[in-house]
Amino acid sequence: MNGNRVVRKISRRRSGLYTVIGGMVVFLLGVVLSTVNYNSAVNNGSSSYTAYWGAMLVGLILVIRGIYMAVTPNRMPRVRSARPR
Repeated sequence: MNGNRVVRKISRRRSGLYTVIGGMVVFLLGVVLSTVNYNSAVNNGSSSYTAYWGAMLVGLILVIRGIYMAVTPNRMPRVRSARPR
């Protein structure tokens, strides 16, 4: 039974690290797309451009969530069983 707990800790840590990496990729994609869009608008003489705040915000949330998952591997989410009432 103790071995099963160790495996869950490792898999939760690994999952947290993958979530951090994915969040960083999404965040950086938002930054790169915003920068490219801004440079394109400046070169064309336009005064408006699109900033991809949504992608950056989602990426930041994923990074924070992944760090939490990696740091607290022994806290597993509780699954409630659906009992008919």
